[in-house]
This record gives sequence, C-alpha cells and structure tokens, in this order.
Amino acid sequence: MQSNAASRVTRVSVNANASGNARVELRAGILIPRLISCTDQSADVALVAGGALLLGGDSINIEITVGAGCRLALEDIGGMVAYDGEGQSASMRIQIRLQAGAQLSWATLPFVIADGAHVERVLDVTLDDGAVALIRETLVLGREGESGGRVVTRTCVSSKSVPVLVEQQDFDGGSPIWGHLGTERVMDTVLLAGARAPASSADRGAVVLNFEQPGGLARWLGRETHLSPLDAVWQEWALA
Repeated sequence: MQSNAASRVTRVSVNANASGNARVELRAGILIPRLISCTDQSADVALVAGGALLLGGDSINIEITVGAGCRLALEDIGGMVAYDGEGQSASMRIQIRLQAGAQLSWATLPFVIADGAHVERVLDVTLDDGAVALIRETLVLGREGESGGRVVTRTCVSSKSVPVLVEQQDFDGGSPIWGHLGTERVMDTVLLAGARAPASSADRGAVVLNFEQPGGLARWLGRETHLSPLDAVWQEWALA
C-alpha cells in the first residue's frame, strides 16, 4: 500500500495563561490533535489518525512543546499499523520539548509493523530543569499470523543539555536475532525521564534500567501485548 499524502507536521503546544484556561495551540498533520479538556496550566489532548497509517511514503512529524510549569496528557485514539509499503519506506519523527517544571504523560497504543513494511521511528526529548516525561511505547512485529517487517528505532533524551538516554535498535521480523528480540514479537517500554523510578517495578516481571540522570526505563519482551506487566508499572511510575 502506498500513500499520496505529503509530509505535514502535527503540533501540540501548551502554555500557561493567567486569564483562565491554558493557551493550547494545535496544528493538524497526518495525525489530528483534538482538545479534550484544559485548566489554567494543563491540557488533555487526543491524537486521531486522519486516514490509514502508515503507508509506504508516509512521513509523520510530531512536535510537542509544554511550557514552564504546565502539564500535557496525550492519548492515542486507535493504534497504528505500518502496512506493506511495496518497496517504499515510512517514517515517524517525534520532537518533544519540556520547559522548566513541565510534565508530559503519553501512553501510546501498540504500533504494529506488518509484513513488507519498512519504518524509521525517531524520538527526541529535551527537558529543562525540573521537567518530567513519562512515555509508553509498544512495538509489535506483524499482525496475527505474520512475522513482521523492519523497523529502526532511535531514541535520544537529554536533560539540561546532558544526555539521559541514547538508544538505537533495528528489528526485522523476517530475520530475528537471538539476544535482541529473538522469537518474541512484542517490545513494551515505559520511559521515565526527570524523576527517579520506584525500585519495586522490577518485581513486576519487567527489566528495569535506572539512568545515571534521574529517570529509568522498564522493558518487557513477549509474544502477546495483553501479557505485558507494564500496565502496573505505568501506574506506579505515574504516581512517582
């Protein structure tokens, strides 16, 4: 499946407004942001697909800015499938900037890489002093009965210009690598940056990596998304 859609940027920006509700600026791209609710310093925003995603040639660009002392809760409406691109690749690039004391929570729904798909996913998070980001990503190789296509993921998180996490992974459902994802098809991840992760999370069956800078990463590999223990980890880290 190939797309005729041009690359467009989805933007979400939240800033404090002394005269009432927060100033929320939304710009639709291939993904369309919809305001659910807001207060003087916070907003809840849903991301809705403007059509079938991802097709060969699609380029999703998302820019998120949360102003000083503000909070943004993002939620996906419907998961995402990267379809067979018939030789064309697709990409998703997410840039997040959190100013001093800002907070972001975003529990994305599963991202399925179907047979024949080739996707690049880039996540770039920049935090100022006191900012906190909590992000969940669930990657699934293949739909039911498929082995899955190829996805290259790159994640870079920095706090006050100091690197917190730099990670790159390359998965190909047709050529599994032992010690990487192996025969599993689901990689579920909860990323916390800007605050310390509770130590008890490791008892829930997830592998937890604590960063040198405040933050941590919980990860689970398995065959089916419903078996992941990270729902409980997400709730625990959100309270942290």
